Amino acid sequence: MTKAGRSVSIVRRTRRAWRRLGAVGFVTLVGKNLRLYLSGDAKDHAYVYNAQFDRDFDVDTLGVVEIDEMAVSDEAAIGAARYEPIQPEFFAHLVERLPAIEPSDFTFVDVGSGKGRALILAAVAGFRTVIGVEFDGGLHRAALTNIDRVRDQFPDVSFELRHQDARNFTPPEGSIILMVNNPFDQSVLIPLLERFEQVGSKQGQPCYLIYGHSLHVDQVMERRCWKILERSHFQTKRHPYAIFEMDVQ
Repeated sequence: MTKAGRSVSIVRRTRRAWRRLGAVGFVTLVGKNLRLYLSGDAKDHAYVYNAQFDRDFDVDTLGVVEIDEMAVSDEAAIGAARYEPIQPEFFAHLVERLPAIEPSDFTFVDVGSGKGRALILAAVAGFRTVIGVEFDGGLHRAALTNIDRVRDQFPDVSFELRHQDARNFTPPEGSIILMVNNPFDQSVLIPLLERFEQVGSKQGQPCYLIYGHSLHVDQVMERRCWKILERSHFQTKRHPYAIFEMDVQ
């Protein structure tokens, strides 16, 4: 995104925030952001507007989309979190923390795939079958556009984008890397994992869970089907993660 494009984006986001929050809410938001900036904590979120990835791939994955900016029903929005693009360095770190696997032997599934950044990063990492699941139509359409722009760079990769609620997603057959980068809370995460458990118990194929910004990791650890391999932070405590392996026996 160009400097002029970023300026236009900021103006649009400011207008949307004003309409969404009203005068009092907008002033409160400005105060919150100012406190983050003065405390230095805003640096941990600077990646959200780092345009290097978008410039490298000629895509548009930047920015934040709040839940009330999405075209979803109130029922579907329950438990959902706002959209933020994943930091490429964070993604690379998460994949590196997996056990020794051959990416081409696994299907990469990103549930809460947003504008598709993680899908592109998965292709870069060597996955040859990549599936994105996103419940918001606007983000889904943005992902379709972004993936169309990079298809020629990854001729051996099969991209599949689904406009679907995570609670209704049926896992594909075969070995799977499931990624969730905190797109929802446990009210959606647990039903999603249950569906993977049902399929995994029938197939007996390996399945790993990459849980970025793992705010509900304890709820996953309570499930007998998932064995935790690692629980740590990337750079700061604001970026927790956990890696799990499904016990299919």
